[in-house]
Amino acid sequence: MTFGSPGEVTTTFGTKSDDVAQALALQPGGRIVAVGYRSAGEESEFALARYTAEGSLDSSFGTGVPNGSLDTSFGSSDKRCIVPNVKGEKLEAARGAIKRRDCEFGPIGKSFSRTVKKGYVIGQFPRGGTPCLAGQKVVLSVSKGKRKGR
Repeated sequence: MTFGSPGEVTTTFGTKSDDVAQALALQPGGRIVAVGYRSAGEESEFALARYTAEGSLDSSFGTGVPNGSLDTSFGSSDKRCIVPNVKGEKLEAARGAIKRRDCEFGPIGKSFSRTVKKGYVIGQFPRGGTPCLAGQKVVLSVSKGKRKGR
């Protein structure tokens, strides 16, 4: 009953009501980390929160019992982004997806492709799904279409 009020806590990650925690982890010192997702329009986004260990001492574990206070220092100085997978998308759509994930649009390389139409992404670095610090530059390779005369 020392966790939250009484025994539960609610954390809002966005404006939608379908934000969900799916897993918990107990860190040294009794901090609890919750991971899940938040609704972002038609997509879902990764959500992560940590709760402080400002409670009574639990001698059976030797750590403080978390009281459910949101640890506002967690991740505050190191905002993260998850690089979107934009391979196969038109260049403009890829730019939008990269910006929406708090990543930065990096340099573009162009090369011929026998199979991918001109203006579509044929490669990226880092690859989609990679967690990075916010502002990570995503380098793209875009198709110039088929080489003429071959």
